[in-house]
Amino acid sequence: MKKMIIKTTLESTIFEDRHHDNCSICGRHFVEGESTHLGYNAQKQLINIGECCKRFLDITIVRHSYTERSYKKPNDNDILWRYLSFSKFVSMLKNQSLYFARVDKFEDPFEGAKGIVENEPKWDKFYKDFLKKAITHPPKGVDWSYKTQEQIEACCTSLLNDLKVSGEISRLHTYVNCWHKNDFESEAMWKLYCPDIKQGIAIKTTYGKLFNALNKKRYIQIGEIQYIDYTKRLLEGDDAFWHKRKSFEHEKEVRAIIHHYQGLEEPMGLNIPVPISDLIDSIYISPMAPQWFVEIVKDVSEKYGLSKPILQSQMTAKPFY
Repeated sequence: MKKMIIKTTLESTIFEDRHHDNCSICGRHFVEGESTHLGYNAQKQLINIGECCKRFLDITIVRHSYTERSYKKPNDNDILWRYLSFSKFVSMLKNQSLYFARVDKFEDPFEGAKGIVENEPKWDKFYKDFLKKAITHPPKGVDWSYKTQEQIEACCTSLLNDLKVSGEISRLHTYVNCWHKNDFESEAMWKLYCPDIKQGIAIKTTYGKLFNALNKKRYIQIGEIQYIDYTKRLLEGDDAFWHKRKSFEHEKEVRAIIHHYQGLEEPMGLNIPVPISDLIDSIYISPMAPQWFVEIVKDVSEKYGLSKPILQSQMTAKPFY
């Protein structure tokens, strides 16, 4: 019988996330519902495998039934942009970090929402039925037959309330850093995310560089937002943080998410250290910026040891007729 240890580490969690969809040995894509195994091979190397390569498993950490991610992972070479004010750019260089904002501080009230309030009774019924089935069909060896129908109903109601409260609380423990996925810069993003467009900056990178910069010292998920019609969808758990309304589809958002639990007094934001020089490919200056602002950006970048191309927005190009 294979050995099993019930002990996950940061290293094993990050490894499992990187190999969530494919066997880390043969590369085969997992099938929905298939048993996957996170553990070690005989050489004490981490592996996350399907039934195809189970023979290589020496020690099991955890076994899962495979399900698709809540989000889509971009390709490593996909281009990402972050539009920001000059003050935020300076803060990023000075602190050598990326700022993650707590989602309940966003303007969009649907951050973390399960659906629209008119559909809440449907959500309640689904989960109450699910909980009732779990209680009335317990695992082998568990006997709950002594419970009356009234007790079962009360238990389901209590668990449902706990589930709904946890959804509200999760907004206080979830932090997000947002990027725009696009091969080219966006006029709309300049206007939306640079309060003073004459002093706006956009930093350009790739998904692969963002992933490598963030996913080393703590568990951070990075993926594309799905834009949905909330009148026709209900969400559950952390899935809610990977969805936004169709009206935001122009943002083409890729976000990094951290779940941070400090206590009752959660900070409004987190500065996560990253190697900024490794992250940034180039810096773009707002198309409305005067020349003196370009020089200041160059001086600040030099002061903090950032040697990257500083380019005027391509939107300043002049046409001919």
